[in-house]
Amino acid sequence: MREDFDEVLRVFNLGRVDLHEQQSPTRCQVIRAVGSVVDSAIKIYPADADIGELSTELAFVSHLYTSKLPVPRYRTTRDGSRFIKQQDGTLATVYDWIEGPVRPTLDGTEVFPRVVKLMATIHIASADFRTPRSDDWLWQDAKMCLERLGSVPQDLLKRLTKLFAKGQPWRPYDTHHLCHNDYGSSNIVWRSSDDTPWLIDFTNAIRAPREWDLAGLCADHLLRSATPLEPKAVLAQAAMTHDNETCARLDRALLATCFPIVLGQRAVFAAFNADDDAPPCTWNGLRRVLDVADTQNV
Repeated sequence: MREDFDEVLRVFNLGRVDLHEQQSPTRCQVIRAVGSVVDSAIKIYPADADIGELSTELAFVSHLYTSKLPVPRYRTTRDGSRFIKQQDGTLATVYDWIEGPVRPTLDGTEVFPRVVKLMATIHIASADFRTPRSDDWLWQDAKMCLERLGSVPQDLLKRLTKLFAKGQPWRPYDTHHLCHNDYGSSNIVWRSSDDTPWLIDFTNAIRAPREWDLAGLCADHLLRSATPLEPKAVLAQAAMTHDNETCARLDRALLATCFPIVLGQRAVFAAFNADDDAPPCTWNGLRRVLDVADTQNV
């Protein structure tokens, strides 16, 4: 029998769990609790976390879990809640720990296509999932992080500011799905038992076109890759793989429109959360990719 939510947290708060901390790049903290039956992950949200947004996150991942997709099972308390408020005001959730590495890149002949296929299956499962969550915070957070970075070259600063000022790049009539919105190497655990990719961290989930989610994955791949990649080739490969998996063609024009915006966001968020002001690629590397993105069709 699996250890339940209440017992894991009770022992955690008594300080009697063998803990291995794993800092998340968000304001949340993920802690591995080594239990007697099964290892658990305790995710601690700050006291000012929006309960409505947290509910969206948990409802989304639970929907994917019941759809038999490779995402962790979130526990419920004895009264049926998926999170509780602790004495210090923080919110806590408990889910099954997925044992395996998080790879720094998605480099490798078969790695990136496998991850795109997983995204496609998630988009199929989330097509009818509804959430009232607004996407305004996306643009506000990007602007805030950009303003606080001190080492961004002036030409890039102006360019990124202009990109973020556009707001959402999709149109009201574009088909929407619930998107992970932070799909990339840092949120994919490769389960040790069978080397399959499992998706974690649904904190940023929003309802948006699939093209936005896929553009974000491509941006993450380009920014983190150990070798320079051609943006047009990465986008084309991803779009074709996604099309084949879903049997539905993505809007190439929308994908090309989303790409430079989400690329800039990913680079700025990565730099803001890093120990220094350097994104996974250099600012010059970001400039080069943006130059290509501004002049291409997918």
